[in-house]
Amino acid sequence: MPDSLPPVQHDPQSEQFFIDLEGQQNAKLDYARKVEGERTVLDLKATFVPPGKRNQGLATKIVMTAFREAEAQGYQIRPSCPFTQALLRRKPEFQHLRTDKDAS
Repeated sequence: MPDSLPPVQHDPQSEQFFIDLEGQQNAKLDYARKVEGERTVLDLKATFVPPGKRNQGLATKIVMTAFREAEAQGYQIRPSCPFTQALLRRKPEFQHLRTDKDAS
């Protein structure tokens, strides 16, 4: 993932990780923070990258930031979005965060 990509920002109020694309629609990951019993879960719901900015690693950078943030906060993740599911399958170091460990 190139270091030249813009930084990922986190807006907990909007429940979104995003990259500001300066005048264009932001690349983003929408999530829902839920308390389920004793645990807090980030339900990673949907990723979006504007068509002209796709295939540049933006979605991967955003989702990896969300994985790291969940880990740092002691949260679990539910990868509801197909992109987050696919990326999580390729990142075994984050498997322990899954709420749906039986899913693949």
